[in-house]
Amino acid sequence: MPDVQPKQFVQFSSHSGDVVALMRELYHADGDLRLFFSTVFSSVREAEINIKPSPEILPRGFPLERWVRDSEEMDAGDARRSTINLVCVFIYHLCLIQQLHNKSVDMPAWASSSSGAVGHSVGLLSAIVYGLGLDKAAFERNINSLIRFSFCVSYRSEEAYQSYLLAQEVDSARLYSPMAMVQRIERSRVDHEIEQFSSQHERARRIEIGLCNADDIIVLAGRGDVLEQFRVFLERKKLIKETDWSYLAATAPFHSKILGPVWPRLRGDSEFTQFRFSGRDLVCPVYRTDTGANMQSENLLGESFVEQTCINMLDWPRTLNIIALETGHGLLFDFGPGPLIRLFTQMHLRKKMSNIKQISHNNKDFLLSVPLLNLGENITAVRRPPVLPQLRSNNMKMDVIVFPGQGSQCKGMGASLFERYPQLVQEADELLGYSIRDLCLDNSAGVLDRTDFTQPAIYLVNALHAKHLIEDEGLSFKYAAGHSLGEFNALQVAGAFDIVSGLSLVKERGRLMNMHGSGGMSAVIGLSVDVVLDVLLAFELDKLYVANINTPTQIVLSGDAGQMKEVESVMKIAGASNFIALKTSAAFHSPLMSQAEQEFSVFISNFEFSTLKCDVISNLTAVPYPEAAIPALISGQITKPVRWSDSIEYLLAIGAEKFYEVGDSGMLSKMIEAVRKHATGRTAELGVKELS
Repeated sequence: MPDVQPKQFVQFSSHSGDVVALMRELYHADGDLRLFFSTVFSSVREAEINIKPSPEILPRGFPLERWVRDSEEMDAGDARRSTINLVCVFIYHLCLIQQLHNKSVDMPAWASSSSGAVGHSVGLLSAIVYGLGLDKAAFERNINSLIRFSFCVSYRSEEAYQSYLLAQEVDSARLYSPMAMVQRIERSRVDHEIEQFSSQHERARRIEIGLCNADDIIVLAGRGDVLEQFRVFLERKKLIKETDWSYLAATAPFHSKILGPVWPRLRGDSEFTQFRFSGRDLVCPVYRTDTGANMQSENLLGESFVEQTCINMLDWPRTLNIIALETGHGLLFDFGPGPLIRLFTQMHLRKKMSNIKQISHNNKDFLLSVPLLNLGENITAVRRPPVLPQLRSNNMKMDVIVFPGQGSQCKGMGASLFERYPQLVQEADELLGYSIRDLCLDNSAGVLDRTDFTQPAIYLVNALHAKHLIEDEGLSFKYAAGHSLGEFNALQVAGAFDIVSGLSLVKERGRLMNMHGSGGMSAVIGLSVDVVLDVLLAFELDKLYVANINTPTQIVLSGDAGQMKEVESVMKIAGASNFIALKTSAAFHSPLMSQAEQEFSVFISNFEFSTLKCDVISNLTAVPYPEAAIPALISGQITKPVRWSDSIEYLLAIGAEKFYEVGDSGMLSKMIEAVRKHATGRTAELGVKELS
C-alpha cells in the first residue's frame, strides 16, 4: 500500500517587524522559558565581550536583556542594525524550539520524520539547528555555541561592509540602506537593467540581485548610494513607480560578493564559537537557498551557511520547488517570526498547484497533523468554480439585463423617472415614510449614503428605470442579474414580486444591515481571489473575508476595521496595483452581518414569491435560482460573497450576447468587459441604454 500520510516540512523565516517585542512577549508569558532566557542573555554578553564591537557598528552595544526582561524600548538606530536583527531572529527561533522541548515534544523524532527543512536567509541557520535533531539536553548544551556563531556571522558581515566602504572612500553610501526591494518587475528584466546600468559605472560600483523572493519581488544588494542611483535609473526608464521600491532595514548587503571576506574573518572566531557541525549530523534534509541542494552532503555547515547567507543569491522559488515536487500533499510548519516569507511561500506553492498547507507556529493546530485550511463557509463558496454548461450556438439571441447595487447612488438620480410614474412614487413614499424624490434629488438631510436610505433609493430608481426600458423602449431579455442589492431588482423584473412588495423587502434589508453593521470594506485591484486568500491566510487576518469577486482581478474585502488597515501594505507587496477603501457603513457580505441575516430570514419567512418568468442568476451560486431557494439565497446573500465574476462567466458560457445595464453608472459594464476578456475571446456586446 502506498504511503498516504501527508509529508511534513519546516520553514524558518528571516523577516519580522519587531522580533524583540515577540521575545518580550514570550519572556513575560511563559515562566518556563525564563531560565532559558538567562542562558541566552549570558551568551549574548559573552559574544559582545569577545567581539569588542566597533562603535560604528553597535554604538549602544547589544543590551538584549534590558530590551526583553526590562521592556526597555530600542533606539530607532538599533532597530535597523543587521547584527541586532539577525541575531534576534535566530534567538527567537531557538526560544520556540526550547518551548517545544519544554512541552515534551520529541524534537529528534519530529526532525527525523520530516521530509525537510528550509530557511529564508538567516532562517537557514535555524533550519540547520532543527535538522540536527538535538534532544533537549544536547540543544541546551549547544546554545552558547549557536548564539556565539550567529553573533559573529552578523557582526563580521557589517564589519566587512564597513571595511569595503572605507576602501571605496565614500561616506554618501551610509545615507542609504545597502538592500532594497523592487516589485512588479520580472527578475530577467532586473538582470538586464543591472547589466545596462553597470556598463555605465566602474566595476567596483556593481550591484547584484541578492534575493529572489518571487518572480517579480526582488531584493537588490550593493553599495547604498549606488542602489539609489539605480532606483533613479529605473524610474527614468518608467520601469518602476515610486511605490515599487523600498529600502530594507539593513546595515550590510547580505547575499552579495561584497561580503566575501566574512568567512576568512570567522575563522579567527572558530575557537570561540565552537560551531563544528557537518552535513552528516543532519537527521533530515535541509535545503540550500541558492541551488536547492540537500545540505546533508556538505562538509562544514558553518561555512556553507555563510556562503549562502552572506555571498550567494537567495533563490526562494527554486528552494521551494524542492518541496512542491517532493509531494502532492503535505504540511509546512512555519516558525515565523514574520508573515512576509510565509506569504511568498504560499504564493509560490499556489502557482505550482501544490496541495501543501502552511501552519503558523502560533496556530492552535501547529502540532496536529491535520489540514489547516478551514476558513469558513464563505471562503469555501469562493473557492468553488462555477459549473459551466456547454456553449450554445451564437444564433440563439440571449440578452441579459443587469442591475447595479450599493455604490451606484448619486444625488439627482431618477430625476426623469419620478414624474413618469407618480402613482408608484406615492406608494413608495407611504411605505417608506418620507419623500423618495426629495431624498434622491435634494438629499437635504444628507442621508443618501446611509445604508437604510441608500438601498430603498437605489432599488426604486432601478425598478422605475427598468419599467421604462421594458414598457416604453421595448427591451426584452432572457436572463436577469443584479450585483448585491441589485439582485432584488433582477428578481422583481423576473416576476418574483411587484415593485412595491420588493421595496418593502429592501427597506427591511437596509434597516437591518445599517443597525447591525460594523467594520469596513476595501477593494483590492490586480490580484486574483486565490492570491488574496493566500495573503489573508499567510498573515492570519482571520477577521477579513472576501465579500465581492467583481472581476478576476478586482476583489472586495469585508471585515474588521483594524485588520483592514493592516492588510493594505501586504496586498501591495503581493502585487496589488491598488487598494481602495470603500465608503460603506459596515462589513457587508461577511459573517459580521450574521445578526442581520438571521432577522431578515425571519422577516421573509411568510412572504410569498411568485413563479419566475425568466432565469435570475444568484450572487451566491453564480447559476440560476431554483424557485424554492429564493428565501434562502436572498437572506444568505447578506453574509456571503457576491460571485459576480463567476456569474458573468456562466452567462458568457451559455451564449449571452448583449448585456443591458440599468442606470447611468456604467460600473457593471466595465466589470463585465473585464470578465469577458479574461474568460473568452468571443465578443459580448455591452448595450447600456440611457433615458433620453
